[in-house]
Amino acid sequence: MSTTDEMTELAAAFEEFQRLGARGRDWPAWSALFTDDATYIEHCIGRFRGGAGVLAFMEKSMPPVAPMTFSVDWAILQPPYVAFNIWNHMPDPTGTGARYSFSNLSLLIYAGNGRWRWEEDFYAPNDSSGTVIEWYKAGGRPDMPADPSITHVSAAPESAHDDPTGVARMVEAWQSGSPRYTDDAEVWRHGVGKVAASETESFGDTAADVVVTNGRRAFLRCDRTGVALTHGGDGRIRFEERAFNPSEVVPEPAA
Repeated sequence: MSTTDEMTELAAAFEEFQRLGARGRDWPAWSALFTDDATYIEHCIGRFRGGAGVLAFMEKSMPPVAPMTFSVDWAILQPPYVAFNIWNHMPDPTGTGARYSFSNLSLLIYAGNGRWRWEEDFYAPNDSSGTVIEWYKAGGRPDMPADPSITHVSAAPESAHDDPTGVARMVEAWQSGSPRYTDDAEVWRHGVGKVAASETESFGDTAADVVVTNGRRAFLRCDRTGVALTHGGDGRIRFEERAFNPSEVVPEPAA
């Protein structure tokens, strides 16, 4: 299979993943897209095996936030990987235009034939729990109608040019512990906030075990942290996003 064929198949599979999940919220059909031996890692909740395990997780976790809707900010497709940023939205219970949204980074690994063998989510628990708590305090209820019209305001500015070589240089510098930033660069640490790159500490000399890139940005998996880098030209970072999972839930032993 050629690279073009691989990309075409991966793009179609990811579109179906979004159609059934993020847009359709058809959790039984969406869960069936995972292979029987798939692994879904939700660092703060647990690990789930196969489509049946994923469905059991969704059926347990979604009822308290049943009207939640989703919008994908950006995605990087590099067979067999898809890395993406997805926003989670609760409908406004106040009628004032208030927003109750948080985002997370996710990594998928494609298994072929339209199915997935891996999903791993990265986010700060205080972002998600804080948003849901505030939503409930404002009058949110699980039986509220969903509002699919809610979308995100992108936190990551889009790169002006498609520059795979520049992105490769950006990743190499970041992994060496010597990242280069544009003068107006920002770093967003989930659960903490956004600051100028000059005001935050470097992530350090870190070897990512998964790197997914296109000509505009990169995603790196560094243990329990997902990092997204948006290219600002000349191998420099315009925007850096770090989603750190502070705890790893040990899965319960199989029955």
